[in-house]
Amino acid sequence: MDALSRSHPKMDWEATDLVTAWKSFQQHTEFWFAGPLAKTAEAQKCNYLMIWIGNKGRDIYSTWDLSEDDKKKLEVYYQNCEKHVRPKSNKIYSRYKFLSRVQKDIDTFEEYLTDLKILVKDCGYATPEEMVRDAIVFGTKDHKVREKCITEGSELSLEKAINFARTYELSKAQLKTMESEDKTINMLNKQGSRSNNFTSGKKYGKQYTPQRGPPQNNKGQSPNFTNKCKNCGGKHERRKCPAFGKQRNKCHKYNHFASVCLSSNKSSKKMHTLEICSESDDDELFVGTIDDSELNTDEWTEIINVNDVPVNFQLDTGAKCNVLFLHKLKTICSHPIITKQVSPLRSYSGHIIDTVGVIHLRCSYKCQDHAVKFHIVDRNVQSVIDQQSARNEKPFLPEKLEQQYGDLFTALGCLPGTHKIRINKTVAPVVHAPRKIPIAIKDKVKAELDRMEDIGVIFKQQEPTQWVNSMVTVIKPNGKIRICIDPRDLNKAILRAGKCKISKPEVTYVGHRLTSEGVKPDPEKIRAVNKMSKPECIKDLQTFMGFIQYLGKFMPNMSTVSAPLRTLLEKNTVWHWDEMQETSFQKLKEMATNAPLLQFYDPNKPLTLSVDASSKGLGAVLIQNQKPVAYASRALTQTQQRYPQIEKETLAIVYGCNKFHEYVYGRRVQIETDHKPLQSIFLKPLHQTPPRLQRLLIALEKYDLKVDYKPGKEMYLADHLSRSFLKETKEVLVPDLHVNDIHLISHMPIAPEMYAKFQKETANDEHLQELQDVIFDGWPNEKSQLLHSLRPYWTFRDELSVIDGLLYKSNKAIVPKALQNEMLDKIHESHLGIVKCKSRARDVLFWIGMGQDIEDKVKACGLCAQHQSLNAKEPMLMPEIPERPWSKLATDLFEYQKQHYLIVVDYYSKWPEVMKLDNETSKNTIDYLKGLMSRFGYIDELVSDNGPQFSSLEFKRFATEYGFKHTTSSPHYAQSNGQAERSVQTVKKLIMKSKDPHKALLDYRNTPLDIDLSPAQLFLNRRLKTSLPTSLPLLMPQNINNREILKKLEIRQRKTKTNYDKHCGPELKQLKQGDSVVMYTDGKWKAGKIMQKHHTPRSYVVQTSDGRRYRRNRRHIRPTAYSENKVENEHYKNNHNTTVRKTSTVCNTSPSQTLDHSETVASEENESIEPSKSSVTRSGRTVKVPTKLNDYVK
Repeated sequence: MDALSRSHPKMDWEATDLVTAWKSFQQHTEFWFAGPLAKTAEAQKCNYLMIWIGNKGRDIYSTWDLSEDDKKKLEVYYQNCEKHVRPKSNKIYSRYKFLSRVQKDIDTFEEYLTDLKILVKDCGYATPEEMVRDAIVFGTKDHKVREKCITEGSELSLEKAINFARTYELSKAQLKTMESEDKTINMLNKQGSRSNNFTSGKKYGKQYTPQRGPPQNNKGQSPNFTNKCKNCGGKHERRKCPAFGKQRNKCHKYNHFASVCLSSNKSSKKMHTLEICSESDDDELFVGTIDDSELNTDEWTEIINVNDVPVNFQLDTGAKCNVLFLHKLKTICSHPIITKQVSPLRSYSGHIIDTVGVIHLRCSYKCQDHAVKFHIVDRNVQSVIDQQSARNEKPFLPEKLEQQYGDLFTALGCLPGTHKIRINKTVAPVVHAPRKIPIAIKDKVKAELDRMEDIGVIFKQQEPTQWVNSMVTVIKPNGKIRICIDPRDLNKAILRAGKCKISKPEVTYVGHRLTSEGVKPDPEKIRAVNKMSKPECIKDLQTFMGFIQYLGKFMPNMSTVSAPLRTLLEKNTVWHWDEMQETSFQKLKEMATNAPLLQFYDPNKPLTLSVDASSKGLGAVLIQNQKPVAYASRALTQTQQRYPQIEKETLAIVYGCNKFHEYVYGRRVQIETDHKPLQSIFLKPLHQTPPRLQRLLIALEKYDLKVDYKPGKEMYLADHLSRSFLKETKEVLVPDLHVNDIHLISHMPIAPEMYAKFQKETANDEHLQELQDVIFDGWPNEKSQLLHSLRPYWTFRDELSVIDGLLYKSNKAIVPKALQNEMLDKIHESHLGIVKCKSRARDVLFWIGMGQDIEDKVKACGLCAQHQSLNAKEPMLMPEIPERPWSKLATDLFEYQKQHYLIVVDYYSKWPEVMKLDNETSKNTIDYLKGLMSRFGYIDELVSDNGPQFSSLEFKRFATEYGFKHTTSSPHYAQSNGQAERSVQTVKKLIMKSKDPHKALLDYRNTPLDIDLSPAQLFLNRRLKTSLPTSLPLLMPQNINNREILKKLEIRQRKTKTNYDKHCGPELKQLKQGDSVVMYTDGKWKAGKIMQKHHTPRSYVVQTSDGRRYRRNRRHIRPTAYSENKVENEHYKNNHNTTVRKTSTVCNTSPSQTLDHSETVASEENESIEPSKSSVTRSGRTVKVPTKLNDYVK
């Protein structure tokens, strides 16, 4: 048990470096097992280890498969744990920590060296001692140690580096001890001797901490000391503070002067500028600072008239002389008489401030004149009033006031007499426990308590008292402490005569009347029912009976009392109001306002506020336990009667909360309303609510409300109170806003003409007028009860409002139908895209279908259609893998060093064939392809681009003769012939990098692909002999499983598709014949129509307005509502170059002609038009077709 009671080892499983944490834990346990637990059996040591290792360690132990013998061996436990944590270590991170460790200012060399030796263990360096040596040289904080080590050069060892650092650190400590000379340089007497202490008048500072590191200024330059020392108040070189080692007599603490002592009661503020040391000769003055940039003159300056000239003086309670700038003096006196006087001013940094002399000047302040002595300095400084003038203010206080009210300027200003607090003896006294005080301010709090005790504000209480209030400490802006108490419990027991009512027959308290006959309800709570007007018709009576019916379960004999009223509701009864009905009506009201029906308020029970608004009145009832606590009703003002229904319902909530403020404030209250939109409005941020509701919601911000919807047919009490309301409007709920007090221009600044236009078109728009009527009259409970044209507004009905004849959705103006086209033009006037136009419009405007209208507008814009970007990449189409070699080939031409080459690659085996062409004609290309087929056989399919070599009639005949299918890729879309394009890149690099291209091709063909077989093995079923030594069995033909190869090729293809599709968009929508589109050609978009879908995937034939037909990939085609004749040609000509390039693919067939699937599309490199015809460009230039193109397909 002793091992468990002491501080035992703990394994930190949350450590960043688990290896280091485990080593520390293991070392700790080994000390225990060699010490207090040395005589313990090994099996018990294993148990101790499992106890100390924690829950995580025991979880790891449960995964081990140990034999019974191993469970008793401590070494086995150590080894398994180390195996678990070892993979968690990170050598790179360990080296980073080692290389990042440098000696800090607070580190001794021994601490730094120890850390380096610990960190280097996990780095795995081959020579750890050299790394530690280098770290000492690079990371030491003393440049002299680094200089000494570098001087040694390659002869430096770890031991020498350690000796250098230790010796230098020891020498510095010894030298500091030997230095006994007083370094108080800021105070000099006339003979130049130094005083022991001085005050600077600067702000408080902490205890002095010697600063380490080399000085920042360069040799040969005067140091620029800009920071003020917090220990002496002056400016000096680093590590040269004169206060270091000095003891203050009053506080008996070291390393600071009196002026910055925290224990001093003297007010030391940043604004002090001049001071004279109390221990120096009277003729020497000390200057703290008279630099304007260091002063905060906002609160410590005063305008004083000097010789009737106003001068801004710094009031300094710490200064002992007055200072005036010479230039300022000359503006006051044209010929001042300055008396020479040797009274040098010395700054806190030890610099002498020469004075021109002294002068006595007349100073006027508050109608009082005084002769004041000033020291004149020839420097641009702040004028300063000395200690006596600034602190005591006697020279500048009217003498009569001071004499008449002298007690106000001294001591505490206590009132005469003794006050005794009278408390209610029935209240149990409360004793608060002491509150904890932060350690950082304990000394300040103790000093403030001592000061308050010394001046008689408080005194110590030695004996226990019945009441003990908690002490509260407040830190003032100036850093001082204010002592307060928290007397909340005592306040509850204090008897205040002004609030007491004595010997009264009854008093009202918290909604009740306390009388000699018992507790009765406050008349104000039931006045809304007592003064309820009698029903005037059957409808009024039905509402009243609903009110009574709700309370019927709490009213005895309700059916008997209400019988005369119920007879009026029978079908054949003529309406009359006699004495019987009046008696029944008054009796029912009396029953509804007396116990046991009226509930006494209980602050510990849930509270419900039920409110309702009619066309002319408001009703509210407070409910607990389904019983009413209080009733209230009032009439609406003429302005409020014109509110929309949603505002009336919100106003009813405001009225109920104001009326029952003492009940609902400071607690959660459930609000019942029959206006469902309010339920969602109260869940929204204030800025998202309709503008006219915001002022009402702000009035409810101080309450904690939860608004719930309740059908109106179930809200009998509030509904009847809102209809039979009191004829009074004395409560000012919120300032009334007339309908015309809020204008559209307040929310969306526009020109008055446009404002009037919006009003006019809104008034003429029948659809918006129907919507406005619903907003004013209130929304129905069900969407099906609305007109079909207004149902789209149902989901956001709570956001709609009417302001000055304009409709708003939240803060967005609803645009009438007549102005929608005009707004669309303004939305798209900058020709932004669809998304940007929608975002811009939705930010400020609204109408039903606005998004679709904007989309149609942008799509129909010709300028946008001609300058849009390409479609996003579509997902990759996986071509079908051939079942055997030399079945499907891809071919292409490429140029290298002005030589043209033909490349052919097998889709199955990736076997490349490269041939140098004599020329680029179709005949030459066909000859080389025939040569390949003579060696390897006929093929099934050949894929190529639309170059003239492959699109000629001669090549078409060649394909027919040799019986293969010729497939061409989409023009301007090389990706569709990707196999050939990728092979061109590979072969080009081989040719560029190798001296013998043939040997390079041999090596490539013999190199395995990522399916572990080379192109030669896939094509020839054997390896090729190369320059690498290869055994005979490897060169023998092999039987290759074709099915396995196809499976691997499919997996390879799917992987490629997956990686490609990560950067693609969705597949583009397929186009139909007759769709209007824009086609990307010659670097611009051109309008056209889809004539037919090409037989190749994602390829279409597009006909432009000039009758030409082009074949394009789907990525180069966009559907649009744009028609070319809608674009202003002049605008386009002025901004774009319209010259025709020879890279357009054209099929010259008339619009009535169709393109047969077997027909090859015209070459991408040449225009295919009939020789007898010519074409005219936009600029009017006639383009004639060369005769050499006669044999190409039309």
